Amino acid sequence: MTGTLPLSAGQEAMWFLNRLAPDSAAYNVVMALRVRGPLDLAELGRALDAVVDRHPILRACFADVAGTPRMFPGAAPAVRLEVREAEGAGEARLRELVAEAGSAPFDMARDGVFRLVVIRTGPETAVLVCAAHHLVTDAVAQGVVLRELLEAYRASGCGESPQWPAEPVPFEEFVSGERELLASARAAEFEEYWRGVCAGAPYVLELPADRPRPARADYTGASHEVTVPPQVWEKVRSGAAEAGTTPFSLLLAGFQALLHRYTGEGDFLIGMPTTTRLSRRSRAAVGCFVNTVVVRAGVGGTTTLPELAVEAQRQVRAGMGRVSYPFSHLTRALGVPRDPSRSPLVQVTFTMVSAGRSEPLMELIAEGEEAGRELELAGLRLAAFDVPQQEGQFDLAVELLQTSRSVKAVFRYRADLYDAATVERLAEHYLRLVEAGVDEPGTPVRRLSLVNRSERDRILSFGLGAMS
Repeated sequence: MTGTLPLSAGQEAMWFLNRLAPDSAAYNVVMALRVRGPLDLAELGRALDAVVDRHPILRACFADVAGTPRMFPGAAPAVRLEVREAEGAGEARLRELVAEAGSAPFDMARDGVFRLVVIRTGPETAVLVCAAHHLVTDAVAQGVVLRELLEAYRASGCGESPQWPAEPVPFEEFVSGERELLASARAAEFEEYWRGVCAGAPYVLELPADRPRPARADYTGASHEVTVPPQVWEKVRSGAAEAGTTPFSLLLAGFQALLHRYTGEGDFLIGMPTTTRLSRRSRAAVGCFVNTVVVRAGVGGTTTLPELAVEAQRQVRAGMGRVSYPFSHLTRALGVPRDPSRSPLVQVTFTMVSAGRSEPLMELIAEGEEAGRELELAGLRLAAFDVPQQEGQFDLAVELLQTSRSVKAVFRYRADLYDAATVERLAEHYLRLVEAGVDEPGTPVRRLSLVNRSERDRILSFGLGAMS
């Protein structure tokens, strides 16, 4: 293979994780759509060719060269549309097939790290599955690929050229910029800031688990999803306005308060995965533009939710100004010990992804199947098809998905540590604590109730029954 390129710091970290667990699907990023209508597979194949030609990273291979991982853009075989017949398959079997298409491991040294699969269930019904390894994509990039694919499909059917955005920045420009930063004086300034954030903080946050921690993480997991009730979301917005923060900062503070209540710790670190797409040109680029920002929680005996939110917002804003400093370099600079049983420095993460009306396809996917909406595009009727994914990367990873109509919270967790019922209960406690913190802004978070009135009455009734 020729034309090798260096990896970004984030890519290098994922490369080594893949070497530890090559069959894991923890870093497969998947989007799926239910398709109704006369899908022309030949036209879709031509659209796929056009998108891959526009983004050579989708045909990248990765291999070790003299002990250093390298990327070989365009070196993988041509990406072919995979068609799998499943006529007559029931819904349960269809979900198994979609999960298999999304979670199958990639042979990144030979076959590349991207696939597009159509699972046909009838003459005019199918599921379109777009899967790629996180090495070459992120949530924004997957949206770019799907949007451009459907636009190319529409244009091909009309004999037109696709109406795509201007030529996107190639990912190697981002890698080059990162390397220039790390060789500059600004890197030392950024490192000093992040050292200050982490100084004296414990590098491990141990949530109570249902089973002993195994000696080595296997990167398998599961998910639990909840919708934030509209009335709670309205309370969050009002409470954030009163505190002078964003709703995200208040929700992050609520999560910090929950971790404090579960662990008893008053000083701990969590991670906030965030985008590094800092230029307009990068918004249409395909690649892994993600870094983890560290946020430190300080919860005392009198700390309230608004106070936590103000501090969380201060840290998030300061951190975003230094988001270009790679998380993997920070862990090395701090000398964080390598422990195969857990992720380094942060074991719990919290983030928020927003998709508004200006991005109807992404909003459709973010709302999920529960919303029951359809979108007409390129002569097809499209609907969301939910695919559990990216599970097992951390002990617990919470992702908020905000659209113009709803807010959902996805709790991804390590199945070797936690039972489903435990995470379901944790999610309920989170929503309850946030609501209580907004309702009682002057009450310390350590005293906020984690159960609602009906649950409290039920618990008390059990106690009274035992006494009678």
